[in-house]
Amino acid sequence: MSSQNLEKQQRLLTPDFARGIALLGIAIANGLTAWATSPDSSAPGATTSGLIVDGSMVDKTAVIFSAMFAHVRGLPMFATLLGYGIGMIMIRQLNKGYSVRETRGQLLRRYGALVAFGAVHTVFLFWGDIMFTYGLIALVVIFMLALSDKRLVRIAVIVWAVSLPLIALSFGFFGLGDGMQVAGGLVTDSSTYFQGQLKPGFLQLLFGIFGAVLVVPMIGPLIIIGFIAGRRGMLANPEPYERFLKPCMWVTAAIIVGIGLPLGLSQAGFIPGVSWWWALNNTVGFLSGPGFVVAALYICRFLARNNWQSAWPVTMITRLGAMSMTGYILQSVLFGIFVANYGLGIGFDAGAAMVTVVSALVWVGTLIFANLWAFSGKRGPFEIVHRALGYGTPLPPAAQSERMQASQAMVNPPTQPPAEGVQGPTARTMPPHSVNDREGFSQPHTQPGTYPGYPPEESTH
Repeated sequence: MSSQNLEKQQRLLTPDFARGIALLGIAIANGLTAWATSPDSSAPGATTSGLIVDGSMVDKTAVIFSAMFAHVRGLPMFATLLGYGIGMIMIRQLNKGYSVRETRGQLLRRYGALVAFGAVHTVFLFWGDIMFTYGLIALVVIFMLALSDKRLVRIAVIVWAVSLPLIALSFGFFGLGDGMQVAGGLVTDSSTYFQGQLKPGFLQLLFGIFGAVLVVPMIGPLIIIGFIAGRRGMLANPEPYERFLKPCMWVTAAIIVGIGLPLGLSQAGFIPGVSWWWALNNTVGFLSGPGFVVAALYICRFLARNNWQSAWPVTMITRLGAMSMTGYILQSVLFGIFVANYGLGIGFDAGAAMVTVVSALVWVGTLIFANLWAFSGKRGPFEIVHRALGYGTPLPPAAQSERMQASQAMVNPPTQPPAEGVQGPTARTMPPHSVNDREGFSQPHTQPGTYPGYPPEESTH
């Protein structure tokens, strides 16, 4: 396989494959901490990673596994990919000839629609929703489009470093769990849909903006880092960035072994200090996100080199990742019907091992749906609605072609003036080096026609 074809396969595979895997981690974490958990957290054997029934070693193993690979793993991975999508969409729109202002407006509509989706999802389907908060943070990042990479990195580091001690102390001293458990305190009776979902969902949305203040310092820097990576096309052209990418995986491995493992062992009763390990995992643990994305990148490159990218397990996962919004919302529907106390209650209040299996089956259900839907040849159902709300009516093909030609003309002006009576491109375009030249953002990847490529448009939700 040529390097060009390899790059194409890698480009198409990585973001969707990563999202599909992240959805599994999110399903397991949500199942253990929210859907299958009784409001009475003082029950014998109850932990923030699931219930250990009668000291079961199987349940303890499941608790340790989830502490290492599920809790605060899928969400930061998703946050990184969200930022990557913003950067990728920005470059694509600039290459089409849109100005920074026009691009910012399109992104504000797109992620404003994500906030609206999250609000509805929070109230009616799952009070532990992440789309609402992630959308709010994305709206803030969108106003940073023209900042240089160096300035963005400084902002991310400062926000995280300044807020980290305060957040860690709040987790440690006040025994706070993650956002879902704070919301879970609103659930006093999960036996009915009103008590178990509508009431806490409405209250969570009501206080969601204030609660986002606690999440912004942990999620915001990840979205910014993902945005920088997306703007530079690091997943499509990783070679120039190897010295930045590989250390991310080592950081993730250190978090899994150095924080996740002790957390699981303390929750299982083998070592002390559970509250402090929990605090570390819910602060430092968010730094695992970029490393998981990089790991997915190298896995996809390995698959492409061996021509395994079309193997059915890989294809099934990437199809789910391509409609990750639908997959995430569908998880809530399936959990609500089959697992929740107000639903069929399958696995509710069961041991951590049982809940882990049930949660994985919920993910498999979304996997099957995504692959059946793929035969229609359309984007996911919620992706279709989100795209309509976020982009509105697209330009006709002729107008898109005119805009692209005008954009190309700005980069490669004709060597001779046009013949008399022939008009040059008139579409509104942006000079290729007008995006904050002084800050050094005017790299080749901002010039139409020179960016190494993008994942398919439907995978950038």
